[in-house]
Amino acid sequence: MTPTRWAAAGIQSPFTRRVPTTSRRTASLLDDVLARGRASGELRGDVDAIDVHMLISSYCVFQVANAATFGFLFGRDMLAPDVRDRHRRILGDIVVGWLSA
Repeated sequence: MTPTRWAAAGIQSPFTRRVPTTSRRTASLLDDVLARGRASGELRGDVDAIDVHMLISSYCVFQVANAATFGFLFGRDMLAPDVRDRHRRILGDIVVGWLSA
């Protein structure tokens, strides 16, 4: 049964039952990292775990969701390993720059 059919039948799929727990663990881990960075003076204090998670997730989704469009418009394979590696480094630089105190 597909997730859509699970939802239509009013049944929560095994996957969706795990999502809130996994999301809370991710946010908790990010909270811990941010707290240690704030305590050491390396990270700014006005950013929370959900903001960081949203930034990283949105960038990752964009790459996949727009792969065909960027391929058509610019002739770039957004899913090619070298492009993905470059974008991973760019995202890392963005996140570190944004979080740095």
